[in-house]
Amino acid sequence: MGLDNGVIIQCRDVELPHYKDYEWLARNGESEVCYWRKFWGFRNDVVEHFGQKEECDDIELDVDKITELIEILEKYLERKFYNNFGESIWSYEDYLIHNIQCLKNLKCVREYLKVHPDVRCYFYDSY
Repeated sequence: MGLDNGVIIQCRDVELPHYKDYEWLARNGESEVCYWRKFWGFRNDVVEHFGQKEECDDIELDVDKITELIEILEKYLERKFYNNFGESIWSYEDYLIHNIQCLKNLKCVREYLKVHPDVRCYFYDSY
C-alpha cells in the first residue's frame, strides 16, 4: 500500500482548475481537491502543524486552515527545500507541476468556503 494524503470537499459544485474525479468520490457527493502519494515530509509537516490527534485521523479544514495548508505546501515549491525535506519517491521535477496544480485547487476551495462555510472540507491521512 503506502502513504496517501489528500484534501476532500463534501460538495460537487466547486470549480477547480485541476480536477480529478474518482468514481467512489462521485457516489459520496465529494470532490478530491488534492492528492499526494508517498510525500512523507509534507504529510509530517501537516499533521504536526495541525496537531493530528490519532494517526490517520482526518484534519478538518476551514478557510484559515486551508491558508495554513497552502503556506506549508508552498515551501515545497523551492527545489532545495523539497530535496532536503520532501521525503518523497518523486523527484522535485516530477512533483512540481502537480503541487502547483494542488495549490491552485486549494485557493479555489478557500474562496468557495468563504461563501459556503458550512461545507465540510478535510485533509485525509492514510497508509
